[in-house]
Amino acid sequence: MAAAVMLARSWLDLRGAAALGLAALLIMAVPTARGFSTRFTLNASVALGATPLLWWIPWPFAFANRTTLLLAA
Repeated sequence: MAAAVMLARSWLDLRGAAALGLAALLIMAVPTARGFSTRFTLNASVALGATPLLWWIPWPFAFANRTTLLLAA
């Protein structure tokens, strides 16, 4: 799944609203709760809370940026 996201970002130029839509679909796909609203709230808060951590570390990879790896994770 992560490889498919990385290929979609590089080949299809997946940016902006399309990338946000993909992120929302991927967040809803993780089964952490029974109810949709609980699942989305829990997964979105974890994803948004972990996002600033990506900018604290140096980024040596030239093949993918932080946003691509965030979507792939």
